[in-house]
Amino acid sequence: MKEIFTMWKHPKMIVLTIVSAALYMLVLIPFKGFQLIPGIAELRPAAVFPPVLGILFGPAGAWGCAIGNTLGDYFGNTLTQGSYFGALGNFCFAMAAYVFWSKTGADRQEQGFSLAKAKDWGRYISTCVLACASVAFIIAWGLEFLGMSPFASIGSIILINNLAAALILGPFLFKLFYSRAAAWNLLWFRVMPPQDKSPGLSPVWANRLMWLGSVGGLV
Repeated sequence: MKEIFTMWKHPKMIVLTIVSAALYMLVLIPFKGFQLIPGIAELRPAAVFPPVLGILFGPAGAWGCAIGNTLGDYFGNTLTQGSYFGALGNFCFAMAAYVFWSKTGADRQEQGFSLAKAKDWGRYISTCVLACASVAFIIAWGLEFLGMSPFASIGSIILINNLAAALILGPFLFKLFYSRAAAWNLLWFRVMPPQDKSPGLSPVWANRLMWLGSVGGLV
């Protein structure tokens, strides 16, 4: 996963990090008043962003979501100790989507994103489930560790809340962002050369371990 560090060599990736953070923060803040668990969980349509930003912008989207979530907590007056796990969870939210999507070979497609075929829907739904389970597991475990909220309740709320936004709103946002990012050469694999990305030893086992760690851990 050396690309989470090598990306900082590329000005475009830094700009994409800033843009991702700003987008995420600006959509998070207006919904801070719709609290599901006061000070811990709120209505979160902004959860549509991390999977899309992760798939399109790779590690820049992951860093942007971590920064944007922290800034959203700060300016939304919900900054607590749990925000540390919130930053880590949202980083993994986008990063899991990027890793799973790239391991399927979908990151090298040069055509516009389409949900015309069943395999396209299957790939997108699988990506969202894995990414949402990752963030739910990390944040729920962190809040349980801090004694702020029980794992079972907060994990279920985060999973359902995020998955609903990603599945309902995600395809529209993905299509909108993909066409523009492709036209402006902002897709992560067009910005970063292959040597800046770790090839990995076994993509198949990487995917299996991701599912075991996130979905299995949450269950």
